[in-house]
Amino acid sequence: MTGGGGRPRAYPDIAAAWTRLEEFLGASFRPELTDYEACCAYVEEEFARHGAKDFYSQSTGYLYDLTHFHFMAHKDPFFDLVARLTRTQGLRDLGDVGCGVGLDAQALMADGNDVTAYDIPSPSLDYARWRLAADTGAGDVVRPLDALGDRRHDLVYAVDVLEHVPDPAALVPRLFESGRFVAVNLFPHDPEPWDGRDMHYPLDHTRLLPELARHGELVELAVAGETVSALWQGREEARS
Repeated sequence: MTGGGGRPRAYPDIAAAWTRLEEFLGASFRPELTDYEACCAYVEEEFARHGAKDFYSQSTGYLYDLTHFHFMAHKDPFFDLVARLTRTQGLRDLGDVGCGVGLDAQALMADGNDVTAYDIPSPSLDYARWRLAADTGAGDVVRPLDALGDRRHDLVYAVDVLEHVPDPAALVPRLFESGRFVAVNLFPHDPEPWDGRDMHYPLDHTRLLPELARHGELVELAVAGETVSALWQGREEARS
């Protein structure tokens, strides 16, 4: 199913996605959070309450937040890059690292790809597993992040993920161990220490980019607003 920006979406429109989320949550569904500004305020309150350590494993507001983002154009350039790669290189076995509620993974599955979705145990991952089982019969493709590396994919991608990780450079080797190609997007360089309040950790490119270059060769770059999407091929793969 194609949504705004031309890239596939999991459902024809966001109203259908809200219906699915309401079916999952039942009486605890909060229709006021389908308003984006109300959702942002609620998620910020949750982050302040739980802190960075527990927010992602406890948040229910994040189910709404990630649903909003799936239907926005923010990630379109990133997935345009992924689509070009799958089309030109014939890559169909994908690993979605930091899959959240799994809507992006579901859209790519509907587009003919085999996708394994990875994230930390959380309400978001529970929802992804429930929905993919109900909609596609493939709830078993949702796996905990600890399982990353158990199999090797054609491509692993991490979109809007590295800025949520305290030490993103430490994740880089695992990405290349798990995929022949690796796609990530990078928020602007920020060498300042984390202030403890922002949901995004600052990305120090002086640490992150050398680690990416150590494991892979840069294939393509694309600009998406303030972020840069980067496609890398693993060095061993490039030499073969």
